[in-house]
Amino acid sequence: LECDENLFRRIVKGTFNQRRKKLRNSVQNIVGKESAILSNPVLDKRPEQLSIEEFIGLTIEIQRELENKGELL
Repeated sequence: LECDENLFRRIVKGTFNQRRKKLRNSVQNIVGKESAILSNPVLDKRPEQLSIEEFIGLTIEIQRELENKGELL
């Protein structure tokens, strides 16, 4: 993958555990309530509506955010 595989698994697993909810709810648990990522329109979808490529793109975006915060090294 083009992203951190552990983070990718965490995001996919976390979003599918809450499958009937929008992605924003699951991602918020990872990045926090104040993250700029939460404004991404893809988070208005449910996990089953995303392609693998969209999950990879989302993971890369979250990875950058966490690295900037110093939470992912």
